[in-house]
Amino acid sequence: LAYKLGPLAIGFDVQVPLGYFRAKTALTACDAVICSFPEQKDFDAYASVATIPTYGISGVGGVILNLDAVRFGFSAMLPYTLRGSGKLKVKLPTNVVFDDAEIAGNEADVSVKFPLILRAGGEMRPLPYLRMSGAFVWEQWSTQKSIDIDVKQTTIRNVTGLGDYDVGDIKLQRQMKDTWSLRGGFELTVYGPTRALHGGHYGSWAPSPAVMIATLIASMRDDEGRIK
Repeated sequence: LAYKLGPLAIGFDVQVPLGYFRAKTALTACDAVICSFPEQKDFDAYASVATIPTYGISGVGGVILNLDAVRFGFSAMLPYTLRGSGKLKVKLPTNVVFDDAEIAGNEADVSVKFPLILRAGGEMRPLPYLRMSGAFVWEQWSTQKSIDIDVKQTTIRNVTGLGDYDVGDIKLQRQMKDTWSLRGGFELTVYGPTRALHGGHYGSWAPSPAVMIATLIASMRDDEGRIK
């Protein structure tokens, strides 16, 4: 959806991200009674969850002010949460107390938060064949503290000395931080013949602008790929 009023253009759209989510993690079944040391590997259980589809709803809005030689823009992508329901698989610990145990239940819900993203930038055209742009981007990744897996009534049954053992909700810690970046670039348009030209008996073919630009860009890095 877009609307233009003179040099000002406003737009907004709705986005529906779709995807496939899969994760694996280790869980300790150490209860501090039968197992005194949480680092005992034979009390570790391994869980994996897969959801398809995983989906969310977001929106992006933006404004552009076009003054011909100079343009300014601002956009925002709204935060959203990817959600999905899927199957949870648990591999039982190898300790002997789990020899007769079995898993009951295998359903789980997953939610992953994604950030608010703000962008502001400008573009100028000092020459007809040169366009330069710069932008500031801020992303609120601190909203993603963890990936949350809501386990639905999954129980490890018949554990020797413990009986039934519920598998609790799982949080995959992320502890992300907000990020910001400054970005810049330019676009240079070159003009030349559409085919190789010959300059005469004592001359040579005219240089290709495309080859000259490619050579210029390649010369910006040394033999080890570092920018000079």
